[in-house]
Amino acid sequence: MYRNLIDNAIAHAPSNQPILVSAGPGPVISVRDHGPGIPLEYRAQIFEQFWQGGTRSEGGAGLGLGIVKRLSEAHSADIQVAFPDDGGTEFSIRFRAP
Repeated sequence: MYRNLIDNAIAHAPSNQPILVSAGPGPVISVRDHGPGIPLEYRAQIFEQFWQGGTRSEGGAGLGLGIVKRLSEAHSADIQVAFPDDGGTEFSIRFRAP
């Protein structure tokens, strides 16, 4: 699940920009890139299987974020997406108490 988020960040962010992976506070893990972000018109579709926002990344099938969402749900976790003011995208997976 986290590998999909990290691989996605690597594929879509400039190579000279950091990708931040963090844990906490609490039961949350986040992956943030400093790439171009996701255009507003595409944001509602990012978790759809086979959807790639009009681009086809090398070797990608458009499954990564859909898999992350389904795995999050299977583990009673919520996935949130933020679009920081200084650019990029941040995905956070927050686990709920059992």
